[in-house]
Order: sequence, then C-alpha cells, then structure tokens
Amino acid sequence: AAAADLGASQPAIQATLTACLIGLAVGQIFVGPLSDSIGRRRPMVVGMALFIVSSLLCAVAPSVYLLDVARLLQGAAGAAGIVLSLAIVRDLFDGVAAARMIAALMAVGGVAPIVAPLAGAQLLRFMDWRGLFVVLAGLMYLSRKVDWYGLADKATARGWEASQASEQVMTARLQAQGMLTPEKGDLLMRQ
Repeated sequence: AAAADLGASQPAIQATLTACLIGLAVGQIFVGPLSDSIGRRRPMVVGMALFIVSSLLCAVAPSVYLLDVARLLQGAAGAAGIVLSLAIVRDLFDGVAAARMIAALMAVGGVAPIVAPLAGAQLLRFMDWRGLFVVLAGLMYLSRKVDWYGLADKATARGWEASQASEQVMTARLQAQGMLTPEKGDLLMRQ
C-alpha cells in the first residue's frame, strides 16, 4: 500500500526500516554521553518530542525520500528511550533491584518486536499505513504525560554523583600508574 501510495518500489519502502535502524544505532552513540553530561530529563523530553514530530512527518510524507529521512529521525529519537531507560535504572537501583529492573526492560524489549507487527496488522484493518504513524505519535504523546514520579530528576542527581565518584577513582588509578601528574592534571604518554 505504501509503495503504491508513494510511487516507490517495494525495496525502497523496505529501506525505510533500514533508515530507522541506522538512526537507532547512531542515536545511541550520542544520547548516552549527552545524558551523562547534562542529565536525563532534557534528552528524554527532546527524544520524545522528536519521535512525535518524526512520526507525524512519516504520516504526511509525500515521497519515499522524505519517509526515509523521517524514519531516520524516528530511529534516532527512539534511541533516547533505549539508552535513557537503562541509564535511569542504573542511576536509581543497585544489586538485585537493578537486575530485576533490567530484566523487565529486556523482557519488554524482547516482546515488543513480536507484538508490534501483530498490533500493526490489526490496526491496518481500520486505517492505512499513514495512520500507524499517527497512532505512534499519539502513544508517545500520551506517554510523555507520565512523569515517572520524577525518576528522571532523581536519576540525573544520582547519576551525576556516580559520575563524579567514577572520575575520582579513574584519576587515582592513573596517578598511581604514573600516567597522570597531580600537579598539572596532564596525562603522560608512556613510550
């Protein structure tokens, strides 16, 4: 249906999934370090907003080329959810509690690729392919209303403390190995 609607070949339509996966992979590279430096909430809010906008762009895409770009952005926005969910669990939980939460996230991540196509197929009985992207945008809009009880703020504070402690441990190790001079703070390269 999408191929005929956009006047594109079936492989061109299938390439939109590849664009989404590339966005997902590349987005993770940037979101993780960014959330470590500026906190969890802003990247989460921006990721959710970008997902909504890119999903709506997919819904109104007049060509397969714009659909590719929108899917790339959608994937990059989705990366925020993957990275930040694990970061927030790491920031808020330790030991067995962290293992339980990570197991729950992995279970959702394992079930979602099975359930999503089935749900999409059922939705296609009532709407066209563009409607699926509107549904995705709507679901993200509803989920952004959930504050998660301030978890992102708590995770940011705790993550910052953990980051500072980790930096202190690494500095001490480098100084002990003679690779970092404490008076200059310079990294010495051994030959």
